[in-house]
Amino acid sequence: YDPNEIIQTDSGNKISRKSTIYGSQSITIAGKTIVNSGSILRGDLKKQGSQFAISIGKYCYISKGVKIIPPARLVNGIEAFYPIRIGDHVYIGENSQVKASSIGSNVYIGKNCVIGEFVVIKDGAYINDNTTISPHAVIPSWTVWYGKNQFSDDFLAASFLQYMENLTRECYFKFLPKSR
Repeated sequence: YDPNEIIQTDSGNKISRKSTIYGSQSITIAGKTIVNSGSILRGDLKKQGSQFAISIGKYCYISKGVKIIPPARLVNGIEAFYPIRIGDHVYIGENSQVKASSIGSNVYIGKNCVIGEFVVIKDGAYINDNTTISPHAVIPSWTVWYGKNQFSDDFLAASFLQYMENLTRECYFKFLPKSR
């Protein structure tokens, strides 16, 4: 990466200056997470009284063009936003939109996915490229999803958790400044 394009925090997060982050005071990122260019994080859409709008764990990889938007519902005719929690070792592919309420740890979300409002993705799930998950769905651990709300008969091996840890750590440690 271009070192002039990236801000590195004390906790090792690497955030592109070409990403758009609203309400940064309402976003927590545990550390060693990468937020790529063109990504949008909407921390300004926070429920009154909540400590945070978006909470992201460690070793997460937010690809280019990803949108993370807290889920909302109408309460007495007013749009109310709710927090979104993302666990550790989560990979979100390019141009995906996430409005889930919870994404567990060791989760892979492919590119061009739409994760609907209030979706709960449990630990160790795999969402293929170009997949749409409808609002309020619950995605169980060890499952593979594709298309529109379709899951595969295949279940992920226990080694998938280690695979995700390795993948996200590799993404982090290979995200290096270009030498001039």
